[in-house]
Amino acid sequence: LASSFEIVCDARVAQSLEIDIAAVSFKDKTIFINPSANLNEMGMRFVIAHEILHVALNHAKRRAGRDHLIWNLACDFVINDWLIEMC
Repeated sequence: LASSFEIVCDARVAQSLEIDIAAVSFKDKTIFINPSANLNEMGMRFVIAHEILHVALNHAKRRAGRDHLIWNLACDFVINDWLIEMC
């Protein structure tokens, strides 16, 4: 799954999309990373895994009518917990 995504690490793109750290577009198969987040190698791996898990778990389609912000925060919490446990 991860190999089918392009990674865009561009400050101008991140700023225009209001991305603080990272975001994923399932439709465009793109992971956007804000270089201003100053991630080290392990941080970058964590963020990429995090964004791929959003796609793998089908979070965008499963959101249904839920509030976008609350849904995303809940999904982030679960994903981050899993990734921390795996480290």
